[in-house]
Amino acid sequence: MEESVVLLQAVAGVAPSSFGPAAFKNVSSRSCVETQYYVFSLLKPCILLKSSEGSAATSLAVKAVSTLDPIAFCGDEHVALEDLVTMHVVLGGVTSAISSRVLEGVLLLTAKSSLHSSLRSWCLTTAGNMIVIDGGVVALAGDLALADVSCNYSVQVVFIHGEIGVQTIDASAATQDAPLCIPVSSYKSLRQLAEISGAEIIDSWDELLPSAIGREHLELKVLDISATKVQEDDDDYEEVESFFLQVMLSNVEHQPHVSIVVQGPIRSLASELRNDTRKMICRLRNVLRSGYVLPGNGGFWCACAAAVAQQAEVLAKSDQELLSFATARLADPLLELSVVLLENVGSGSLNTTESESFFSRLAKVQMVQKRFERGVQDVGASKFFSRYYNFRSAGYAVLPPTTTEPDNEDGRVFHVDEYKSMGSAIRGAFRVVQLLLNTNRHHIN
Repeated sequence: MEESVVLLQAVAGVAPSSFGPAAFKNVSSRSCVETQYYVFSLLKPCILLKSSEGSAATSLAVKAVSTLDPIAFCGDEHVALEDLVTMHVVLGGVTSAISSRVLEGVLLLTAKSSLHSSLRSWCLTTAGNMIVIDGGVVALAGDLALADVSCNYSVQVVFIHGEIGVQTIDASAATQDAPLCIPVSSYKSLRQLAEISGAEIIDSWDELLPSAIGREHLELKVLDISATKVQEDDDDYEEVESFFLQVMLSNVEHQPHVSIVVQGPIRSLASELRNDTRKMICRLRNVLRSGYVLPGNGGFWCACAAAVAQQAEVLAKSDQELLSFATARLADPLLELSVVLLENVGSGSLNTTESESFFSRLAKVQMVQKRFERGVQDVGASKFFSRYYNFRSAGYAVLPPTTTEPDNEDGRVFHVDEYKSMGSAIRGAFRVVQLLLNTNRHHIN
């Protein structure tokens, strides 16, 4: 409710000349992205809402979902959430909200000190503390011996889920043109690496064929996460360090995988944040899959216009005709803006859009409004209201509704009626507009 009031204070604080229909008469000639930046310049405080202390899980979930490709996250019905998002728990840090982070790509935890030194030596010779791999990726689900490592110019890096000796790692780092050997602790991570690189998983080095080598360009980045940990039995401080290797695709807008490092002072708090973050990602995926939320096409402004119109009816019944008239007029620019935004995201062909009347397009927008309100009910006003701006892109808007079984939240079935309604939050927030219209310094023409 507090976030809603802040949002509507920003809307109510915009001058009428800036928020009226005249301000948006040339919006239809803008692209969808230009329109969003134009609106954001007028209503910048709307997306700079203050986050509460308990929104760490929501922030992590929104960042993770925004990193993934919309079609992979919502469109593919056969991809499990665990195949897209991997969580790592690291103990230490002051608070979990400050130290936790979202990273692109696959995150590999490395425990061998020899691998640390070899990777650091590689990174020192590269720019930006990053290793660039332009193809030549092998995914090996088996053991690798020292004799197998040879100067193969077509292979640059080998991810191994199996036994690998220290001598093999040292030899791969010391020998010129030898592939970099990186151990992988889980088969799931190896499968993710094979997916993003285009490689085929092989069981032994003898089975390596040219067709099994991945050709995608990768970026490998060394990541040290260190924090101060307090021992439970005394007041001594211990430096805790975790060494990760971040593997991601280069020069892409969205990553096929995302990793979340959940950090907390004790294991119970870190585990609780991890579970809450996964629960919020499930909620976002269920709502975006349902088709009720179509960001970027005027759904939000339609919901605001409906709330204003409903408030005007309440004022009219209470014999406040002048205030009711002024409040109802605020809904007009909101409706016009929502119609323009619906056109800019490519809803329908150009010929159809030109031949349609304003009222037929308004009917489409009102349908979007109903889907928007239903979607917010699915997630809950307090958790999704100020966060959905990250999903305004047309990539989510064009996704059709799906009948996929919704993801479970800690074993619980996803119910839409257990979260509070968004309509009451919006209607309550428009009391700010009502108060402004009642002050003497605001005159109604």
